[in-house]
Amino acid sequence: MSLRWLFMAGALVALSACASDPATHVESLLETDAEFARYAREHGAADAFDRFLTDDAIELPTDADVVAGRPAIVDRLRALADGWVLDWTPVHAESSTDGSLGFTWGRWALYRAATPASRSTGKYLTVWRRGPDGRWRAAADIGNQMPAVPD
Repeated sequence: MSLRWLFMAGALVALSACASDPATHVESLLETDAEFARYAREHGAADAFDRFLTDDAIELPTDADVVAGRPAIVDRLRALADGWVLDWTPVHAESSTDGSLGFTWGRWALYRAATPASRSTGKYLTVWRRGPDGRWRAAADIGNQMPAVPD
């Protein structure tokens, strides 16, 4: 075996090890969820969900029945366009070994841009699927609201 073929075989083994490293998948998943949140702050929740959801995504909101499909979820979020900000911070992620599925969870806040101190808060869990293009897209979004803290 020539030295060139040996080098190429070693490179392939190294690349496949990186590609199947769960820590790498978890890191990219956390980065994607943080990018999703930044996009929502900058462009609004509806546009962010339109960009980061799979076509067949589902939402399990606190205050309504299941919302199925990216268009229906985005339409529901259009109500937040009138001065509302949906913000969140991913706390933890897990990924399948092959990096095809994963989830993140974290904390969210919903508030009017004019009065950010008055806010609703809660927790979320997002299930992610990696597409053929290598990008993570949210396939399911589940959230619940934390009770208000008494004054």
